[in-house]
Amino acid sequence: MLRTVLPLALLFTFAPTLAAEDKKPAWSVSEPPGEWQSISIDTQSVSWSDVDVSPDGRTLVFHMLGDIYRVGIDGGEAEALTHGIEWNFQPRFSPDGRRIAFISDRDGAENIWIMDADGANPVQVSKEREHLLHNPAWSPDGDYIAARKGYVSRRSIPAGSIWLYHRGGGAGVELVE
Repeated sequence: MLRTVLPLALLFTFAPTLAAEDKKPAWSVSEPPGEWQSISIDTQSVSWSDVDVSPDGRTLVFHMLGDIYRVGIDGGEAEALTHGIEWNFQPRFSPDGRRIAFISDRDGAENIWIMDADGANPVQVSKEREHLLHNPAWSPDGDYIAARKGYVSRRSIPAGSIWLYHRGGGAGVELVE
């Protein structure tokens, strides 16, 4: 019996040392391992995109290939508001037009984020780790964002409920089961 206890004791004695030596850097959606290269895409159309119009009717926001863009309602050159390997989609203007709510996986899961209408100051609103959040919609006062929380099961399309989050963050409240 002493033979089985001794190796376990040795394992526990050296485990912290081995763990410290083998410690790998934390994985990041924004900085995955491996070599990456940029590819330029010049297009005048987009499909499978969500589009929203600013409250003043002068600006469109849309997503394409994981980035969010804005362009004047009359057209022209679109400006990237987000860029990188993170997947950012479903942009929605706040009622006052000063902010944009969107869904992003930049923290490792699909959560609600907000940013200024010019793309500055992105802030994470929800911190969901288990379920998918989609389709953000602002409350008329601009203080809350409703979203569909999807529950994956055996079905190919997730079932879901509607949750409400304060723009300042928090756990959210289930509105519709």
